[in-house]
Amino acid sequence: MILIHVSEFWYVYLCGFLGSLVYNILYLSLDQQGTLIGIISVLFLVFYICLLILLIPVSVRRLHDIGRSGWWLLLVFTIIGGFVLLFVFCLDSQPESNEYGSSPKYTSGGSSTTNMV
Repeated sequence: MILIHVSEFWYVYLCGFLGSLVYNILYLSLDQQGTLIGIISVLFLVFYICLLILLIPVSVRRLHDIGRSGWWLLLVFTIIGGFVLLFVFCLDSQPESNEYGSSPKYTSGGSSTTNMV
């Protein structure tokens, strides 16, 4: 199982936020009765469906990185689950390997914990 860096995870969410921001600016600045706003809305819907398809596996990989099961993602369907997931997503990666693999934060770059012969 390939785990994910924290920065990669947040970049996906940043992309969704920026896409939403651009859509809202365009929506508010254009005439709501025109066909252009309809085309922009359809393009935005396609963008968000693609983003959702990307967010699910990225979120599961992030949960695995901190030692949680991907089933935790179902908390988003509860009343306070989004806040719980936000807190869990902000946790640091586990320095040791877990059942899903070793964290890329502690296995790549700089110092390695394994001895090389």
